[in-house]
Amino acid sequence: MGNNALPANFLRPYMGFSDIQYWRWDGNSNYNSLQVSANRRFAKGVTFGAAYTYSKTMATSTNDGQWTSIINPKLYNYGLTGWDRPHVFALNYVVEIPKFSKYLGGSKFVSYFTDGYQLSGITQFMSGPPTSVGGNSMSWANEMLSGSWTEWWNPTLISDPNAPTDNPYGRVDPAAIGLPLAPGSLEPWPNAYIRSGGTNNSDMSLFKNIPLGSESRYIQLRLEAFNVFNHPQFYGMNLGTGGGNPWDAAFNWDTFNVIQSGQIRPEGKTGEMGRYFGEFNGGGNERKLQLGLKLYF
Repeated sequence: MGNNALPANFLRPYMGFSDIQYWRWDGNSNYNSLQVSANRRFAKGVTFGAAYTYSKTMATSTNDGQWTSIINPKLYNYGLTGWDRPHVFALNYVVEIPKFSKYLGGSKFVSYFTDGYQLSGITQFMSGPPTSVGGNSMSWANEMLSGSWTEWWNPTLISDPNAPTDNPYGRVDPAAIGLPLAPGSLEPWPNAYIRSGGTNNSDMSLFKNIPLGSESRYIQLRLEAFNVFNHPQFYGMNLGTGGGNPWDAAFNWDTFNVIQSGQIRPEGKTGEMGRYFGEFNGGGNERKLQLGLKLYF
């Protein structure tokens, strides 16, 4: 003990050796889904296609470099994949807007302004990817194994982390995140219990065709809008714990908080969305408009 303690490598099963990498190029996964689609061929100026998929994707590993248990990966690592999207809906359509000139006397001059419009678009709704607070590498004990041992930890769930909170910007309840049963516990832990932002996007185009003497020659004016409703697309979430190390509170295990106070939004504080735990901190895909002109001949 103390200054007479042996180096950590002498306490390992293979004396004198440090970490020995163990690689296995295998895994287990499954995908189940219900897929429904409907299509309408172009008739009476309308065509559309719609598709909906309800699915679930489970695997022992989400990517090639993910660490898994060498004892029982099906028990400790099997869960939702990073690309799991339980709900996906897509709609595409083209609508030829009726000719209004026939209600205005059928004047050819008037038709140049009221006829030849076409509306088309693509709409997509999709669930966000699953994620979790775990995956942080923390040292349980600087004293253990001469300070060289680091344990991967994942918290337990005390309650539903997706329940509403007092934080107007929050999407995750910090009080629902608890410590593992004990330092170095080999109990199975929950994973992928939080969903980040999904997709809610609609792209639309409005075309106006102006004939130039025949059906094969015309000018097309185009107004195109990407994310036409300017719906926010959140794809990042602040899941930082605030740097707390469970080993620092090993003797106060029952009172230690995984989410440190500095990561919890103070009551009554507004603004700076994404600064505190459980808040979206990344997004984009704001509305974009573009105008175009094409000559067909």
